[in-house]
Amino acid sequence: YWRYVDAHTLKALQLIHDKKYNEAITELEAALLYPENLEVGQPSDDERNALIYYYMGVAFDGMNSTKQAKISFQKSVESKNRAGMYDLIYYQAKSHEKLGNSDTAQEMFKNLIVRGQEQMDKGSHNSLVAVEEASSTNNKKVSNSYYLQALGNKGLGNNEEAQRLFESALKEYNNNLWAKIMMNN
Repeated sequence: YWRYVDAHTLKALQLIHDKKYNEAITELEAALLYPENLEVGQPSDDERNALIYYYMGVAFDGMNSTKQAKISFQKSVESKNRAGMYDLIYYQAKSHEKLGNSDTAQEMFKNLIVRGQEQMDKGSHNSLVAVEEASSTNNKKVSNSYYLQALGNKGLGNNEEAQRLFESALKEYNNNLWAKIMMNN
């Protein structure tokens, strides 16, 4: 299911880049679905909707559909993120910026940095039995810690620090898809 959501979202990002906003919105609407063939049902939280609605707002903004953009940014802000998906706070903060709530966005970006640092501190204590699995799991946690800090810095406009942290995230775990995407976005 997550690959399905990522595929549609990444396709939408490319379409937004190419200024094909209607097609991007179609892709993002597909990312909000729970197709039967994937055998997943809609959960009680909003999964990755904060990210999807943010980019939907960007696409509507690109079409000068201000009202639709505002509705999408508001839906992003109001999304109930799944536990542990702290990276979605970045998109909610960006949506707050688009809605004119800069102070709220700045606080959210700062909190992402703190969350990443706290996760880094906690992530070094791993008690898994299998050494290889523990190493892999720890690398993912460390990578995610750098990623959260990178997002916070990117949001605050600290682009050099964000770039360094994205690179650190990928150095720890090269398969961190969204670190790769955001580093080049």
